[in-house]
Amino acid sequence: MCDDLLIPGFLLTKSWLQDRIEERHAVRPNIGKVTPLGKDATGYMSLIRRVQLEWSCNRSELPNSVIVKIPFTAAVHDALDKSSGTSSSQEDMNLLQKVFHSVESRFYRIVEEEKQKPLLVPTIYANEDSDADQPVIVMQDYQSCYVVDLVQGFSEKQLFAIVDQIVKLQAFAMKNKKCVAFQQPPEMNQLMSTFTAQCKLICLNLMGSEPVRLSCIKIFMANTFDRDSDWMTKMVNEYESGERPSVLTHGDLWAANILWWDNSSIGGMVDWQAAHRGSPVIVLYTVAAKYLARPRFWSTEFLAFPSPIMKASLGILL
Repeated sequence: MCDDLLIPGFLLTKSWLQDRIEERHAVRPNIGKVTPLGKDATGYMSLIRRVQLEWSCNRSELPNSVIVKIPFTAAVHDALDKSSGTSSSQEDMNLLQKVFHSVESRFYRIVEEEKQKPLLVPTIYANEDSDADQPVIVMQDYQSCYVVDLVQGFSEKQLFAIVDQIVKLQAFAMKNKKCVAFQQPPEMNQLMSTFTAQCKLICLNLMGSEPVRLSCIKIFMANTFDRDSDWMTKMVNEYESGERPSVLTHGDLWAANILWWDNSSIGGMVDWQAAHRGSPVIVLYTVAAKYLARPRFWSTEFLAFPSPIMKASLGILL
């Protein structure tokens, strides 16, 4: 049994992974090396491993490797504690792990049910939700892709490629009944007070460390926490209930989660664990903030760009 373990400490076996891969490709691979993805063994919310696959036949569509992603909160626990100056309870971290994995698992399942993939997201080989004996997602490995340096920022071509995917996500979320009904897990309500408190402490710590450069945070605080300590929970509930216009958003769309084949073609967008109903435009602001030529952001060309994509995706005249 020990020889069959895929990753020590977790209830996954090589034979289990072989079964999942064989279900999709009708060929059974041998399991090769299992290595951490990149320099770190873990991401903020998960333990991530690259598994090499060895095949007895030579077919171009067979993957050389897959990514195994297991919920694991050690890194985010440490990051939150350092940024807020407080200690997060293990109970909250366990609940956060369950919620985030459940959201990502559900999103990928919705996309995988489509006959033609509507978005540039990874192919999923196995998807075990938070209630499984071993929650896990096994996905396509974008081994040949790269990420853009956040300091460098996106080029204009990359910006438009990202917006293309954002608009297609919004159109998909409007057409797909399961996306329309997409709601946060009920456990999220238990975490909102913790999120709000952590966010406030992080803001205060940032203002204290860089009072001049980050003076804009003071304006944010005045418009949010100072007006209503429960503003975050109320806003989330308004999006979820339909009181505010909303679409399904990625929730964590920054440079590290957008993988590129080349300087203008996206390979895939990953880490959908924070997907939620939110503002149709806020994600555009977020992406634009990573773009260096900001004066052109509000150009006529950019503002007109989403309309034909949405029209084609929805099949209506806008």
